Amino acid sequence: NAHNVYVVKTDVDGNLLWAKAYGTNGHEEGVCGIQTRDGGYIFLGLFGSSLIGDCDIYLIKTDDIGNVVWSKTYGGAAIDYALDISQNINGEYLIAGSTNSFGAGNYDAYILRTDSVGAIIWSKVFGDSLFDYAQSISQVALSEFVIKGGYGTNHSTANICLFNADSTGNVVWAKTYGHGGANTNGSSMKPTSDG
Repeated sequence: NAHNVYVVKTDVDGNLLWAKAYGTNGHEEGVCGIQTRDGGYIFLGLFGSSLIGDCDIYLIKTDDIGNVVWSKTYGGAAIDYALDISQNINGEYLIAGSTNSFGAGNYDAYILRTDSVGAIIWSKVFGDSLFDYAQSISQVALSEFVIKGGYGTNHSTANICLFNADSTGNVVWAKTYGHGGANTNGSSMKPTSDG
């Protein structure tokens, strides 16, 4: 059976304003979405199925009533997925996820920066032969952004990692948070008003 990305918009009382399904006759899943600076929306998802060993990052840009303006997929021959997206003040998109197609092996943190119409400006892969991922991304200044994820981890001894990167994706600093050999994980990251 086909699976599509399904988005519902309601008013403040939960009454339906519109509902849209995005995708093909294949398998697509939604992950998250944000309102864009132009009043429309950008939705992040998966294109293809990890069950058959091939899925890509799926990006869908819509207008304010959910009509598709453009859509793009990103990734290689194996499993690539994304967990968060943000838009910077220039209208570009920052995408955080993980890749099994590129990098040092197993899964590596996968960061993409695209222009306002989804063309890749650059992509970066961080990690070693263990399980690495990027889970949350946000711009903190015009020339910097922060990535939250796990780096050099396995499932039993994962640590929270925080990366600060410049506008070209080069790491300025990286910090790891955790305790001992226990599994320490997080789900999201937001910059504060003081940077």
